Amino acid sequence: MKLSIGNVAEGDKYFERPNLNEKFWRLLKSSNHISIAAPRRIGKTSFMTDIVNKGKEGYKIIYTITESINDSNVYFEKIYKELLKILSNSTKFKNFFEVLYKKFDIKNLSVTGIEFGKNDIDFHKEIKELLGKTKDSDEYIIMFIDEFSQTLENIIQDQGTNKAKLFLHQCRELRIDPNCKGNISFIYTGSVGLENLVISINESKSINDIKCFEMPTFTKEESLDFIEMILNNEGYVFEIEYRDYFLEKLQWLLPYIIQIVMSEIEEICIENTTKIITQNIIDEAYERCIEKNKIYFSHWESRLKSMFKGAEHSFVKEILNKTAQNNEVGKYEYFNIAIKHQIEYMDTTINVLEYDGYITKNKDNQKYRFNSPLLQTWWLQNVAN
Repeated sequence: MKLSIGNVAEGDKYFERPNLNEKFWRLLKSSNHISIAAPRRIGKTSFMTDIVNKGKEGYKIIYTITESINDSNVYFEKIYKELLKILSNSTKFKNFFEVLYKKFDIKNLSVTGIEFGKNDIDFHKEIKELLGKTKDSDEYIIMFIDEFSQTLENIIQDQGTNKAKLFLHQCRELRIDPNCKGNISFIYTGSVGLENLVISINESKSINDIKCFEMPTFTKEESLDFIEMILNNEGYVFEIEYRDYFLEKLQWLLPYIIQIVMSEIEEICIENTTKIITQNIIDEAYERCIEKNKIYFSHWESRLKSMFKGAEHSFVKEILNKTAQNNEVGKYEYFNIAIKHQIEYMDTTINVLEYDGYITKNKDNQKYRFNSPLLQTWWLQNVAN
């Protein structure tokens, strides 16, 4: 089977979603800057990589990741270097770089990196000056910044909310700079919801110029096509009635969830020397995923431990326990648990759990349930107490 679990899916392992690509380009035309909002493990990085690899005439599209950065100047240094690498490819900036070499005592400038001889550079200030040069670029620049929200969270945790607020406003300054409009777009994404993080430090106004691009889970039709791609014409017999059963059992049609169960199906078929996928094999694969706790699901728990501390972590664990045990829980019950743990801003915490894909509201918005029955069962068996 053709599977790509936990890695960036590229080439023939990437499942293309043309409607999603078209939606992205439409939003970009109407909005200079975008935040990609989607649950974890939905394939945001693979989507961005596909946009970068495909390219588009008239655009220079680049991807960078800032996950480990916890300092604003280090962040701006990385962005500055990415912009310099783009401009260095054009001969029209020759004079500019001659001046720059002397100004910063540049030791090396290549596709592999830039080495500055001078220390104590204010990279935010330098980016603002550099934006003026982007007007002369032959191509519109699109910069995907992966795990931007993790960078913000790092700054909040390591340097405090005041530093984080300043960082957000510095980023906004760059976006609203007249030299930025029409020349460059910043696309932010991450495994932490940017909007929820910003709300948590009361700085929503700092991102009100950014439009949200939502990546939905697969539709049933996309899921069926995805299964066909995974089977890879390898002779598996997977009748439509069992494919429907498979999708109904999963309910939450996340690429990661589909792939881990299909991976276990493949293992069972190999063990039993068969290529006929039956309901019993699907059920067994489902159970095996739950048993392989540390392989498939440990990150769901560790993520909560890194996001929430003290009373807030206890609150989150209790509401997820209660939701897993009762299938559906009303918001009023969440409110009572919040009072018990002395949680002041319950809605912000609930929004984080919704964004990250743990829970969702039912159709009438009155009760919450787990997005994934598989995740719910795993939680009950391995976490709830």
